Amino acid sequence: MDTRGRCRTEVVPLEVGRPLRTLRGAFDDLLVNPEFADAERARVRIQLTDLDLPLQAMPRLQQRFPHAVVLDHQPDGHVAADSGDVASAVRSGMGPLDLTLRFWSELHGADASEPHQAVLREALAATGTEDDR
Repeated sequence: MDTRGRCRTEVVPLEVGRPLRTLRGAFDDLLVNPEFADAERARVRIQLTDLDLPLQAMPRLQQRFPHAVVLDHQPDGHVAADSGDVASAVRSGMGPLDLTLRFWSELHGADASEPHQAVLREALAATGTEDDR
């Protein structure tokens, strides 16, 4: 405002730091797809859709996206249960094997195969909890 009361405005652009991006896709695709090149300088949240979470996923993704800060594993076709579902399952009196198989199903988005179930049964038997309620 000048001495006569007239106002003048000026737009001053403000930088907010790194842009923010959310990337969703399969691990291998995120590592090589040129479509994601603009996210290499951004602060990134990554949602992996692979059925199994790759070993050392975050450090490997950070080689391409050095400012990746969040990694969510969201397998395609899998609907995550909320914690209330898990708590109610525990309270319902489900046995250890049933709880373990339910956890497997929620984690992987599919029921455990028979060989996996056999390993889980053997592991629970080794702890003495296979049929305890």
